[in-house]
Amino acid sequence: MSPLTHLLLCGLLCFNQVDGSRLRQEDSPPRIVEHPSDLIVSKGEPATLNCKAEGRPTPTIEWYKDGERVETDKDDPRSHRMLLPSGSLFFLRIVHGRRSKPDEGAYVCVARNYLGEAVSRNASLEVACKYKLFARQTLSLLSWEFVNFVISGYISASEGINASYTSRNAKAKVVRD
Repeated sequence: MSPLTHLLLCGLLCFNQVDGSRLRQEDSPPRIVEHPSDLIVSKGEPATLNCKAEGRPTPTIEWYKDGERVETDKDDPRSHRMLLPSGSLFFLRIVHGRRSKPDEGAYVCVARNYLGEAVSRNASLEVACKYKLFARQTLSLLSWEFVNFVISGYISASEGINASYTSRNAKAKVVRD
């Protein structure tokens, strides 16, 4: 191969035609090295969805919930969601209401640099709802006496409520707190 051909070939291989910058040999596309995990969190509590990526140049990280870009403190300083330097998404408090559930959903992190992008596995964030189980049991059929007791706990709202209590002369119902 002639020196001129070698020089031309090297020039073509070492030049990134997408943005016109020089492709350095040590540059590499992003890859996710820590994927986020599913979370079940109580309303009002803090939470973190972890994500770490490698690549050169260092990739930028963006988060998406149900296919929509997540607004963080970088976009709005008043946001309750913060993008940490590691790439993780930190929630100062989980927001969840009867009509609005802005934090519950399926999340992915996307790492990008000029060589491409990497997408993490999906991670679901579910909000645990507090329910109380009230049961009334007849102690004596003749005197019509009743005893009420309460069992409190947290269950995942997406799993639904499936509560039952069986005993002679007993009734049970589930109510939302």
